[in-house]
Amino acid sequence: MLLHLLSPVVTRTWASDKEGVELDKAKRIVIGENFKTKVPNIYAIGDCVAGPMLAHKAEEEGVYVAEFLAGEHPHINYDCIPGVIYTHPEVASVSKTEEELKTADVGSQEGHVLLPGQLACSGLIQGAGKDASL
Repeated sequence: MLLHLLSPVVTRTWASDKEGVELDKAKRIVIGENFKTKVPNIYAIGDCVAGPMLAHKAEEEGVYVAEFLAGEHPHINYDCIPGVIYTHPEVASVSKTEEELKTADVGSQEGHVLLPGQLACSGLIQGAGKDASL
């Protein structure tokens, strides 16, 4: 069984009925190597385990478990998983933070990109006239 429960409340409710599924202090399911819980044949991924609550993270972890169960040797590079905040305008990031790079003594350069097609589709240039260009 592969679990991806969408909230701490659902996780606590589900786990309370399952003998042997351990929760940490934050009420997330405790996992070991290959996302295994302490109960045989139950794996947990995504929002119900430690780490950021990102759909892309859950997807990568789900693929990992599927490949592991198929006898493959999967891997996950968490630095390549994007994080998105669905606000107006949207904000996204990928890789390490500036602070993490400074701690690791790695040089970095910050950049910002506005994608014209995305701006036009989102309505951010709405009302600028049909001849408006970016």
